[in-house]
Amino acid sequence: MKKTFRLALVLAAFVPMLAAAQTASTAFQVGATVAKKCSVISPGATTLNFGAYDPAGAALTASLAINFHCTKGTTWSVTLDAGQNAGLGLSGSRAMAGGGDHLGYELYTDTTYAAGKVWAGNTTGGAGTFMTGAGTGGNTTDQVTVYGQLLAGQYVAPATYTDTVNFVVNY
Repeated sequence: MKKTFRLALVLAAFVPMLAAAQTASTAFQVGATVAKKCSVISPGATTLNFGAYDPAGAALTASLAINFHCTKGTTWSVTLDAGQNAGLGLSGSRAMAGGGDHLGYELYTDTTYAAGKVWAGNTTGGAGTFMTGAGTGGNTTDQVTVYGQLLAGQYVAPATYTDTVNFVVNY
């Protein structure tokens, strides 16, 4: 009982101190800036590969899907350049080099392989814009598929033929 009484006295001595305590406060802002941004996040495979080519056979086609992500509401346009060997092939505006020859091919925006669906690009190293859109934000990925066609009838030396085309997201 004496212990309980002593505890009550000690607490009673501190209660006025707690009641008399003062406080001070302030508010502060929290902020962040989200910049317009696009990032290419694929392809996993970086080659649009036509496979084995037989000049006497049929035309070959191939495609490559390229994924990218833009911040929400960011408008974008995609360009492809004409490649490293533009205009040197027997057909198409682009060409792959190998074996001392050039193997012409073309890149399209869809599988119709129609002249009006050729990805713009020019032989002076400039780029042509064909596809545009706006970033949807969140976890949504924008995707552009590039379709290629390698026409038959190009009699070139046996070799591995390659070209490098630049894919650029402008925003």
